Amino acid sequence: MHRSPHGRALALGTGLLIACGLAVPSAAHAAIAAFPMRPVVTVLGDSVIATGLPSGHTTLTATRPDALTGRPVSIGRFVAGASPFSSFTVNTTGASFMRPAGDCWQKGALQSPVTPDLLQGDKLVFAATGLFGSAWTTTVTVGAPFSGARPGAVPACASLAPWARNEITGLPDGASGASATTSGVAQKLATGVSLTATDGSATTDAVHVAPDADGKWSATLDLGPLASGPITVTPVFTVPDVATGDAVHLAGPPATLTKG
Repeated sequence: MHRSPHGRALALGTGLLIACGLAVPSAAHAAIAAFPMRPVVTVLGDSVIATGLPSGHTTLTATRPDALTGRPVSIGRFVAGASPFSSFTVNTTGASFMRPAGDCWQKGALQSPVTPDLLQGDKLVFAATGLFGSAWTTTVTVGAPFSGARPGAVPACASLAPWARNEITGLPDGASGASATTSGVAQKLATGVSLTATDGSATTDAVHVAPDADGKWSATLDLGPLASGPITVTPVFTVPDVATGDAVHLAGPPATLTKG
């Protein structure tokens, strides 16, 4: 059950391009108000394009709540200079003469960079220090997917920042017995996968497995306690926080099977 190619809009509404306001100190309002356009942010797959950002050294952090604690954890990080007169882009191009480092997602506190698998509900936090020490920040929410772009790293970034793909890729079409085997993939640097299944009323105990070196994993779920009908399987992946390196727990997209 491979996820189809898609892009993602950033929500504070609907549509391809979403304008977003900035939360800034009062001393910075005059400078921000003088800019000719409001910031506009869009997401194509796992790439981010922002225009109209104020000038300054800007950090973009993608976050998702920890599946166990609910605390926001960093799943992606990119730092660069921004200008209201040019686009602030992430995961659109590799290294070039004019841009030796390209704009691939960066490693933060990790051993190597990863391209976050942005899902609906994730947050993108822009924060920067501008001219004369003024500071600003704004947060937008990743909205529903839209067609037109593939997820993951663009080809030029694929080897520099591998796609942090965490999901179930295989489930039986039906499960007539008391168990079902599921399989999937985990991102680079993941150390564990936990899976639970629910019929909406009862939930199984978690099954824990470790991914192989290439990220592949499989696990057998005990469906005995669950009623016949639709069963939802949810994976949780143990991965390092991109900002701190600490172990955190990310929920992957749920998958559904039918118990006979």
